[in-house]
Amino acid sequence: MKAKTNEKIKLLLCTALVAIFLIQVQADRVKVVSNFTPGHLSSGLTYLEREITTKLIIKGSINRQDLMFLSDMNALTDLDLKHAILPQNDVKDFVALMRLKSIVLPDSAKRVCSISFLLCYNLSTITIPACTYEIAPSAFSSVFLTKVVDLSMVPQVISPDAFGDLSKCKLVVPDAAVEAYKNANVWKNFKSITGISSERN
Repeated sequence: MKAKTNEKIKLLLCTALVAIFLIQVQADRVKVVSNFTPGHLSSGLTYLEREITTKLIIKGSINRQDLMFLSDMNALTDLDLKHAILPQNDVKDFVALMRLKSIVLPDSAKRVCSISFLLCYNLSTITIPACTYEIAPSAFSSVFLTKVVDLSMVPQVISPDAFGDLSKCKLVVPDAAVEAYKNANVWKNFKSITGISSERN
């Protein structure tokens, strides 16, 4: 009788430990990294977090070495760089982020360079900050975007190949800027153009 009771206790303990582990793993799928030295983003994640994190929020300055590290995060699908700072405030060198689906560019990003997202085959959604004044030719031509959020009140001057196939991509902009984008060269060719407030509803 005592042996059976001990077995039940062990089973309950094992079940509880597994449940705690699963809860922890689920929590770890979203990771915020801050207070690190540029070039050492990797120090802010454990080996397990590098393998299971699906959404990464970075706060602080990052460099090309950190961008290379991101390509080793096999589960990463969402990257939030809103509070990150890139070298010279240029968006470039995002390479081989195979599972990445969505990215929020830094608030401080001034330029999006040509072919900024090479071999990022699953990238479909991008948020461009209000202060970005230049989007280079072929900036997003190597990816297949379905949604672009541009927070600039004034449509940037862009070339026809900046975003690739616009017929399959919707554009979301500040409410007060919808008409400006609908009348701007290239931008007016997006599949649809709507205000941010209607997107939230």
